Amino acid sequence: MRITIFCKVIDNLGDAGIGWRLARQLAAGGHRVCLLIDDLNTLHRLRQAPSALASSVDDEIDVQPWRERSDVLARAGDDLWLETFACGYGEGTLEALAQQAVRPRLIHIDHLSAEDWARACHRQTSIHPATGLRQTYHMPGFTADRGGLLREPELLALHQDWRQDREQQQRFLQACGVHPDPAALLITVFCYPQALLDDLLLSLRERPAHVLLLGPGADAALAAVPAGSLPTSTQPCRIQSLDLLHHRDYDRLLGLADFNIVRGEDSWVRAQWAARPLLWQAYLQDGQAHLDKLEAWLRLHPMPEPLPSLHRRFNAGLAVGVELWTQVWSALPAIAASCQHWREQLAAQEDLVSQLLRQTDDA
Repeated sequence: MRITIFCKVIDNLGDAGIGWRLARQLAAGGHRVCLLIDDLNTLHRLRQAPSALASSVDDEIDVQPWRERSDVLARAGDDLWLETFACGYGEGTLEALAQQAVRPRLIHIDHLSAEDWARACHRQTSIHPATGLRQTYHMPGFTADRGGLLREPELLALHQDWRQDREQQQRFLQACGVHPDPAALLITVFCYPQALLDDLLLSLRERPAHVLLLGPGADAALAAVPAGSLPTSTQPCRIQSLDLLHHRDYDRLLGLADFNIVRGEDSWVRAQWAARPLLWQAYLQDGQAHLDKLEAWLRLHPMPEPLPSLHRRFNAGLAVGVELWTQVWSALPAIAASCQHWREQLAAQEDLVSQLLRQTDDA
């Protein structure tokens, strides 16, 4: 099948990351894939991140700059067109597609949400008033009545093998320039700049060795932390920044960490597949609509307290408090067990790409 994916990068890595994962999984399944993206620089950062596990499938994806019209109409004849996150198809594209002898199948993949409205919209169709083209809405989600989550066929086996291979974990961390004490609590931080991290740091000052690994964006959040919250040379907590990792290596890091702070959509999903304790920072929306999105997810995920309370305060922009963070560290075994159970629930459902292709076959 010949497939075109439309992707616009708004202001973060996640849009490009999801578009790239989607393209790679489709290409790995033997399909001819073109990814039209309006921000090649962001995609280049993701593609060029070094990894020992990089696959040749990357070279089988036709990546093209999307300039609203150029290079789009020339792709007339593709079997399936995927619009991601309501980015649109660009000027004149739908009109040109409507003139084809065989009209392509159009599917709109929306943002991930556990809210009820997403279930109501899943697999609904709309008819373009000017062209008569039919587009189907595909709503990713966490339950069997939604459109699934991105999950490569080998991902769960990779995590299972990875958690059992301590020697490989150590080699991987050393390759990243990380040399934690064996007793250290390893915490990854990939957050938006407005995240409040001072209480997190204060909660670690009196505990055994800890390592915070900071991903893109976390440095900006750390810069706003009051000086008195930062660890000193005599304290066990150590902070270390990481370069952008290849997708597969980020999965590996999430899988070996004791606690992951993630954001947006892409890293949020990958952390849930890793089945490790996590704190999700939702993308900030007007009218605090992101809090509704958070609550819908918390109603589904069987995480024990105090983690739901931590999520609510953190996403509301409120001071979490050292005591709440300390309670989280004490509850980590129970939280980890709930995350494992949650992944088993998700793994029992059909993944997003499999659902897309089945939906296309049924059309």
